[in-house]
Order: sequence, then structure tokens, then C-alpha cells
Amino acid sequence: MHEIMNAQTQPKTTLDDAPGSGKLATFPGWREVRSRTRTTDERIGDLYRGKLGERSKGVALLALGGYGRRELCPHSDIDLMFLIDKKLSESKVRDAIAEVVYPLWDDKLDISYSVRTPKQALIDAKDDFLLLTALLDARLLCGDEESYRDWKARFNKDILVGRRKQIVENLVSHGALRHKQCGDDTYSLEPDIKEGQGGLRDYHTMLWTAKALAGETDVSRIRIDEMFGNRDRAELEEAINFLLYARCVLHALSKRKNDRLRFEYLGALADTLGFRGESLERTIESFMLEFHHQVFCIKVQNEAFLDRAKDKLSIFRDGARFRIDPSFEVLSGRVAFSSPESLPADPHLMIALFEHMARFDRPMHPTAREVVRNHLNLVESSRISPLAKRAFRRTVAAKGAQRALVAMLETGVLGRFLPEFERLRGRMQFDIYHTSTVDYHSIRTVQELMNLERSQTEVFQRIKDKELLFFIALLHDIGKGYGSPHSEIGADMAFDTLQNFGFSEKQAETARHIIQKHLVLSETATRRDITEEKTVFGFAESIGNVEALCMLYLLTIADATATGPTALGSWKELLIRELFLKSLKIMEKGALRDPGAAGEFEERREALRAQAPSILGDETDARLEALPHQYVMSYETPAILKHLEMSQKVKTPCDVAVLVEPRGSNFDVTVLATDRIGLFAKLAGVFALNHLDIRGAKVFTWHNRLAVDVFEVAPPWSDYDRWDKVISDFKLAAGGKMALAAAISGVRPPLNGTRKPKLEKKPRVVTDNSASDFFTVIEVYAPDQVGLLYRIARAISELDLDIFRALISNKGDLSADVFYVSNLQKEKIEDPDQLKAVEEAILYSLK
Repeated sequence: MHEIMNAQTQPKTTLDDAPGSGKLATFPGWREVRSRTRTTDERIGDLYRGKLGERSKGVALLALGGYGRRELCPHSDIDLMFLIDKKLSESKVRDAIAEVVYPLWDDKLDISYSVRTPKQALIDAKDDFLLLTALLDARLLCGDEESYRDWKARFNKDILVGRRKQIVENLVSHGALRHKQCGDDTYSLEPDIKEGQGGLRDYHTMLWTAKALAGETDVSRIRIDEMFGNRDRAELEEAINFLLYARCVLHALSKRKNDRLRFEYLGALADTLGFRGESLERTIESFMLEFHHQVFCIKVQNEAFLDRAKDKLSIFRDGARFRIDPSFEVLSGRVAFSSPESLPADPHLMIALFEHMARFDRPMHPTAREVVRNHLNLVESSRISPLAKRAFRRTVAAKGAQRALVAMLETGVLGRFLPEFERLRGRMQFDIYHTSTVDYHSIRTVQELMNLERSQTEVFQRIKDKELLFFIALLHDIGKGYGSPHSEIGADMAFDTLQNFGFSEKQAETARHIIQKHLVLSETATRRDITEEKTVFGFAESIGNVEALCMLYLLTIADATATGPTALGSWKELLIRELFLKSLKIMEKGALRDPGAAGEFEERREALRAQAPSILGDETDARLEALPHQYVMSYETPAILKHLEMSQKVKTPCDVAVLVEPRGSNFDVTVLATDRIGLFAKLAGVFALNHLDIRGAKVFTWHNRLAVDVFEVAPPWSDYDRWDKVISDFKLAAGGKMALAAAISGVRPPLNGTRKPKLEKKPRVVTDNSASDFFTVIEVYAPDQVGLLYRIARAISELDLDIFRALISNKGDLSADVFYVSNLQKEKIEDPDQLKAVEEAILYSLK
């Protein structure tokens, strides 16, 4: 295929011009795909001519789609079409297929084919959009050349010229749908190299649009002198070449057709392409920075190209046009400069453009994008302009902030105007929860905060300085480009940045405090027992005041929501809100256990006394006395009644009662059994044995030694239906009838399970006696793996320690598991030697 390539100056520059030198030597994408295409052409040509010979009259064999474009990667589909004369006998058609296609299948090639008459091909192209795009790239391989030329002329006239506007409209609408389904490769951590926004399919869309505009499928006849400037063509050539080579390597590494850059392939892919770093993380990041740079080029050029095509064909559906002020106007629903020539004399207008985009929540006009790109040198001048700084503050807090900030990022303005942000550009986040790069995540957090303004109205009303809060959201991860711990580094950076943008020293100090603490609410809620007053009082004291607490709460929710769809599970959200409300009560009333709290406990006990007799009968009073205060306050009455009903099935140490309930895409698994040292480890082992990923756990022991453990687990696939086996395994394990350690040693991660990056992290164990008045807290950070929680819990139980609470969460690419434990005397572990033994035992279990 000869695409939109070559920046060499020539009297006539067409889509068929051969690629130039330069960058092509670095990443031989075109050379790879064309070589593979040429080999396939030769194989098919030999089969066709050797078997059919003179019988080829009335049969033209065409290459379609990617094969037609000469873009074959190692496991690409090979799409063929037999264009046949309607008078050709059915037996001759069958012979043609048998002589060409069957040997290719024997060669293990992924061949698909269709058979059409010229007329039928034209009819089908009008009804089938995917076929139409495949035919746009059709080229003759073998056979009746005259028949092919006649069909091609009719295709150009009847389809391209006759339906030009409809084709471009369909290309635009299909592209928008594809982007929504596959995501934006510019910021994705696991991008789709072909179908994502900025991927190869966007380049194909430009190619197809150019053919539709020209009314011609022959790329050698299409002039692109006015479509792209020399710089644009050179950058596009480099980007396509890079992506094609990356796709070839990805296919080879995957040993199959695969266009998704999954974590598990990134290290080998980066290494093969020649990227090097001081660690695996830095090597991957170096590659992904280049990848995001290249897909950004394709994305921007595709948008600009389609904008020009839509403008040429009058496809813009938003006809809004009005004057904003003397310097700006809205044209075809997009913000544009009224007089761009005034920009050099008034550089703050560069930032004012984005303010108007945010204010009206409208995109940038293509002409404005070109003006911005040609005047990036003015951004530095605007940085010292008070007008520009105020415009940027208003941009961040306006309804269309995300649209405007992304446009600033993509045009290169944001990194120049806010230099601290430049190091976030394309920066990776190595865990299974983040789905985008740090720069886009930061912008997305601003948008999620705006969404919360509608859903968390009461909390927002407590915040007087909303503009400051939105600015904090934009800068909350600013330290990630500068070292660790990023929250502390970023807090100091934000303090200086905010004062530079005109915020007062008091406002800047508030921002420093919130950014420094922006992980604390989530970490405390998920890694500490918030039913202990000491935990809540300590947290509330560290935050200071109600407005700071409300800011932190909203930022925490927005940050987690912007991270990805699995980052804020229902359990985590409930824990965060519970800690927020308890802390708010302390700040407003000065105490956690106010008379209302004591009254609530008695109300719950009375509700249980009224309803439990139908379940427990004469044992009601004794059984209710066995329920700990923390347990009663942690569950609603219906849940406690359900647990009491389940407890009726636990009569002996071998009995286990299990309840499985769906919770969104996850499940709640409630297990009741007689408590004993090692019970939690056995339960965790059964989950590992059945490929169930534990996302959270509430562990309580009633005063009658009945353990009530509730787990939130994620199944390895959506239609997981092995619950009968899971329940059976629980009973076998609890009864000592299963060799769990041996069984787990043979378990491997499911092929379709959650993929996690394999990075260079060492396990770490921390013990803490200050966090709880009653228990020793053990924190374990380790790379996640099958049976991890089982091994940790088993090591703890082998030291004769009882696990009272277990809090399961993740920190980056690490599993972060927290255990509240006591010894056999129900006391903390005070002996330093024993604490050291605990750390050593856990670390040894993880080898």
C-alpha cells in the first residue's frame, strides 16, 4: 500500500509516493509489512498462474483491506475477493477457489474470501459499510485485468463520486463510535494499536476520506499537496511507520493476531524496539512515551483532516455562529479567533481561547488549532500575563474544563504555560486500576469533581472556595514527575504554583495540605479499622477543619473515579464515606461517641430483639449478647439477621455456612464457621484455588467464638459459575480434609483473568502497635500473585496469632494487605523479638 507518506518536495506529490528515508531506518514498519505482503503476493500468484493458467478469463482475484493496502503483519487476516463474470460456470468458480484458497489454508494462513460479480460487489458496497472500506483498498493480484479495470471505473463513478458525502459522513460517525468503544490511545495505558483513537484505523480513515473526496481509489492519482503541509506529512510518515513496526512485533510476541498493548507484552516489546531504561518500569515508560507521542500525531492530524473534509462537504451539523468578544467568535459551533493577526501583540489571547472553550463547552475550530500550533512561541510570554493567569483559573473551574484542558495538552500549550505539568505528559501508572496516563488522569479528575458537584450537593455547599478545589484537583498528582513520595513533593510544588497564579498564601497553604494528604482518607479507610475511635480521632485531627475535610473527601472520590472503573469498588466507597462522616461528626460535635451514637446502638439491639426470636427462639437473648459492639455497628439489621439465620447451620467445628450474593460485577461471599487459628488462611486458600481475587474483607468473631467473614471477590470471568465447588472446598478445608498448600502450588492464573504487570518490587512487612489500642497491626506490601493472601495468613497463624480484622487493598502494582492480630492471650505483640519473627516469617512465606 502506498499511503499518505513522504515529505520530499516534488512537482507532484501523490498518495502513491514511496516513503522517504530518515525515520524509516529507525523503525522499519513499512519495510516489514511490505516484505510480508510481497511474499504472500508471490505465493498466491504462483498458485493462481500455476493451477488456473488460461482459465483465468472472467476471474479477477483481488486483495482487500489491509492486504490490499500492503500492510500484512505476522498474523494479519488475508482478505480475498474473486470478482467473477456472471456467465462463469459454478464448477469453474469452485475450481478457482480450490486451487488458490485451499493450499493457503494448508499453509496455516488466516484466509477469508468472498465471491461476487462486479454488479453484486457494487450493490453490496452500498449496503455494507465494512465491505465498502475493504473495497476502497482493493488491488488486483491475478486474473482478468480488463474485468477489474471496468469494475473499478464503475466503483469510482457510482460509489465514490455518487455517494461522496454519505461515505464521509459514515466514516466520521463510525470513527466516533469506534473511539468510544476502544478508547483514546493518546492516554490509554493498554491501548489498541489499531482501533483506538490515534491508532492505525484513524490513518486508514484519512486514506479512505481522501479517496472519497477525490472520487478515485488509485492512490497514484490523488494529489495531497493541499491536504498536508511538508511537516505534517513527515510527522505522519514517522507515526505510521512506528505503529506498523510495533504491531508486527506485538503479533510475533503474542503468537497470534493481537492489537492490544497488554502489560505483559510491554517489556519485551520495548526491548525489541530498542528502548532502554534503568529499570523495567523506565524501559516501558520510555517506549510508551514514544508510542503516545506518535498516536497523538495521528489523532490530531485525523481530526484536522476530517474537519477540513466536513467543511468542504458542508457536513458540520452544528451551525452555531456568534461573536463572543472582539477577539473571538464561534464558527460552525467551534471557537475561533476573529483576528489571529492580533495574537503576537496580545499573547494572553492564546489562553483566552481555551477559557472560551471551557466557558461555552465547545471544541476548537480547525483554523484556531493551526494558529495555536504556529504561535507556540508566544506561550512563554503569556505565562507572565496576569490576564492569562486569571483566564486559566477560570478555565479550570468552568463547565467545559476537560475539553479545554485536553486541547491545551494536545496542542502543547499546557506544558509550556504550566511547566510543572510537562513531566506528567504520557507518564505511565503501573497497576491494574489506572487506565490512563498521569496527565489525562489529572484532567479527568477535574471533570469527575464537576460531576460530584451535582451528586454531592450537600458536601459541595460546605466549600467556599470552589475555584481553589478545582485547581487542587488538576495539580494533585503534579509530584509524580519529580520523585517519591509524590504527594509531599507535589504539595510543595503546588504551594509555589498557586501563588504564581494569584492565589493567596493562605489558599496555597490549604492546597499544600490537601495535596499532601490526598491519599490519606482512602488509605486510612481501607487499611485501618475505622470502628476504633483512636483511628478516626487521629485522622480527623490530621485534617484539621470541616472545609479541608470536605475538599479531601470530594478529591478522593473524584481521583478514584478518574483512575478507572475498578478503582472505587462499592466497599471502598462505603468505607471512605463512613470515615468522612465520622470525622465530620468529630469536627462539628467534638466527639465520636455522642449520645446519638449510643442511642443508635441500643436502637439496633432493640430491633434485633424484636425480629430475632423468629430465627433463634429461646436462645435469642444469649445469642444477641454474643454480638460485639463493633459488629452491630458495622452491619444493618437485615444483614445481621441473615448472619444469625446462617449461624443455625454451624453446630460443630466442621460445619461451614456460606452465602454468595452478587455485588455489581463482583460477589459478596459470607462464611460462618467456628473460629480457630488458621481459619482465615484456609478461606483465603480456597479463593485462590478457585481463581477468585479478594478485593475486600470484613472479619469479625462473635463472643461465642463464631467467625463471621464477609469477602468481596472478583471472579476471573463474567459468567463464573463454580460456586458449588467453592462452597464444597470451604467445607473440606475447614474440616481438615484438603491439602491446601499442595493444591495451590499447582494453580496458575487463568488466561482470561485480570492481567497485572510483572514489575521489580520486593515484599515489605511493617508492624505497628500505635495504630490500635487492642491489636498489633501488620501491613504487607507484595507483588500480587496466586495464593498471596493464603501464604501471608498461614504464616501469621503458624505463629499462634489470631487475625481479628483483615483489610485487603492495592497500592500501585502491589497488593496491600493489613491484619489486626493478637496473641493467644488476646493481647498485642509487645516483644520486639517476636515482632521481628513475624516480619521474617511473612517474608519467608513470600519467597
